[in-house]
Amino acid sequence: MAVWFGLDIGHKVNRDQITSFDEWFGKVVDGCNVEPEPKKKLTHLLEKDNKVESHGHRQRNSDAWENPDQDWNKDRTKGNWRLRPFVNGIEAIMEQKFEGFKVQWISRLVQALVVQSEIQFSNSLQFLQGAQKGYKVKGLNHVKQYFKAFGYYPNHINLTDDYDDSLESALKKYQENYRLKVTGRIDPDTIKEMLIPRCGVADIFNESNSEYDKLDMVANYTFFDGMPKWSKRQLTYTFRSSAIVISVQQLRPIIARAFEKWAAVSQFTFRQAPTFTQADIVIGFHRRFHWDNYPFDGPGNVLAHAFAPQDGRFHYDADENWSTNPTTVNQIDVESVAVHEIGHLLGLGHSRDPNAIMFALYMPGTIKRNLGQDDIDGMRALYS
Repeated sequence: MAVWFGLDIGHKVNRDQITSFDEWFGKVVDGCNVEPEPKKKLTHLLEKDNKVESHGHRQRNSDAWENPDQDWNKDRTKGNWRLRPFVNGIEAIMEQKFEGFKVQWISRLVQALVVQSEIQFSNSLQFLQGAQKGYKVKGLNHVKQYFKAFGYYPNHINLTDDYDDSLESALKKYQENYRLKVTGRIDPDTIKEMLIPRCGVADIFNESNSEYDKLDMVANYTFFDGMPKWSKRQLTYTFRSSAIVISVQQLRPIIARAFEKWAAVSQFTFRQAPTFTQADIVIGFHRRFHWDNYPFDGPGNVLAHAFAPQDGRFHYDADENWSTNPTTVNQIDVESVAVHEIGHLLGLGHSRDPNAIMFALYMPGTIKRNLGQDDIDGMRALYS
């Protein structure tokens, strides 16, 4: 079973014989047991067909395309790291005006590939179970990427496949924060926790970042470093998205209810700003790279993120399976996530209390819209 262009297509394919999008597309549809492949192979194929050209931040002449061997994947893709080169290539194709039926099939293919990528990430963690300190195990660098993204791994250390002291320390901090048995090993309970979708805001901050800063730990609730907070109590909000998921008409009452939860336990009032006017808070759906230095990672893992006062940005990951009223186990409740992210907008970090709305993890298919006592205590402590 030969692998070419990231696809196990069941037989060897000579890439020099593939000269058009139609032929390549046929190979994709025929077989797509995806395995990780260097981005340069897909790039080579795309450049052989003069109908295909990439756009925007994936321009063909950018460093990411001209030097495919570089560490191009700096967007904390986490769960989808195996398929990101392939999916990015398909996204570039989708930006072109191919016939409708092709775009429809490509869209379905991307969805199937992303689902498989989540399974692969899960399988990777399962494979790493039982790895021991002092050994080098392929795939450990991706575990380190996960911990680095959420503040458990030092930013200045190279991410290798070595099971070193830094990884053991990160595992222990993670296990302690989520009230797991502290083993310093990649055990079943830790793997299970890491696979739960979550907020993109870090739990712990090793170094000062441009938007997200270090956290002061107080009880179960946390504050951003310096305890930033709003200097006024009457805040306005508006909606601005780069991806369409649900209409503003649907989103408006959901967000209003989420704000009301926090208004009820504080001195804040919230109102929607008139159209085309400035607002303190901007809420929207975005996917992948969206100009805030914290790209989303596709379905699974990071669901949304928001920034500390007085930034005011609150972003949903448009690639999630969002619902206004979840009825299946794989749907994400828009309102539950909104209540959580508004807590960040007001200055709260993550709580270690699983019952708190500010707990970082979210179990798909559940509705969690009410503040816990820890959330209320944190808000009143911050604005006392």
